[in-house]
Amino acid sequence: MFGTINLHEALALLAVVRGLAVLVLISGSASADPARLEIVSGVCDLQALAPQVVALVGHEPFSSDSSGSVRVDTDVFEGHVQARIDFDDGDGHHRGPRVVNAQSCTELIEAVAIVVAMAMPEHDSPKPTPAPILSEEPRVELHMPPPEARIPVAEETDMMVGGAGGVTTRGWQQEILLGVRWKRASRSLGAELRIEAPEAVQVTSMARISVWKSELSLSPCVHAASIGACAILTAGLIRGAGDGLIGSRAVVTPLVTTGLRLTWERSMTDGVSARVHLEIDTSLTTTRFDVDHMQVWTTNRFEGWGGLGVIARFP
Repeated sequence: MFGTINLHEALALLAVVRGLAVLVLISGSASADPARLEIVSGVCDLQALAPQVVALVGHEPFSSDSSGSVRVDTDVFEGHVQARIDFDDGDGHHRGPRVVNAQSCTELIEAVAIVVAMAMPEHDSPKPTPAPILSEEPRVELHMPPPEARIPVAEETDMMVGGAGGVTTRGWQQEILLGVRWKRASRSLGAELRIEAPEAVQVTSMARISVWKSELSLSPCVHAASIGACAILTAGLIRGAGDGLIGSRAVVTPLVTTGLRLTWERSMTDGVSARVHLEIDTSLTTTRFDVDHMQVWTTNRFEGWGGLGVIARFP
């Protein structure tokens, strides 16, 4: 059964390969059918893969006109570089995909070379001459890494800048977002500064009030591949001021909201991703501005937002 392995598991398998090589030298060898190596363009340059496989198996296992093939594709997944390896034996029998994760392209190539060397299809070879009986059986020593070293947990710190547009009872609103995110495996915690564009409410032909909102949000999230789901808690200030009104004054009131957000992220380059989000916020506080005892502006109970941003990952 194919699954996912990382570099430490691959190194342990390499120890097994070396041990089995001792037995093969004693009892004879089985030749491997050549296969066609297919490298799909991805995030890593795999030119060094074929020489490493040759060094492991001790002969040239690849042929451009072979009916069998080994297909390798690389991508970025949850802070790792990842390779998917599929084997076609040329007789209708397919194996894979075998998924390998690593911290860097160099480590990924080493791990993929080991997996390909061990999984190359073999054909029957003439029965070797029996090896002489040895007084002592060869020993194969396996040095396995400790359990905590076999499953590395990816951690990253991200900076985000973006913009959003929201639908309110007073029409279309815009805001900018600046944030930082700490991510570990499939969970993250983000903090964002959100500043809305000033909103002007015309009271008369000569008078109006202006409203500004600035907020700080905390957003714990869970991630599955490119999709994320977040809970949002926001605290901020609303500032209102009159212009052209007799006896007007500036007022600052608190603002507290909570909401839910869905995100979709797509890697553009190594360390830079684009993010699209949809969000619904509910206000837990109410602010109202009156002119001559008449309400001219009040906090929206519900707001819907959609935004686009760029995330930069720092090592």
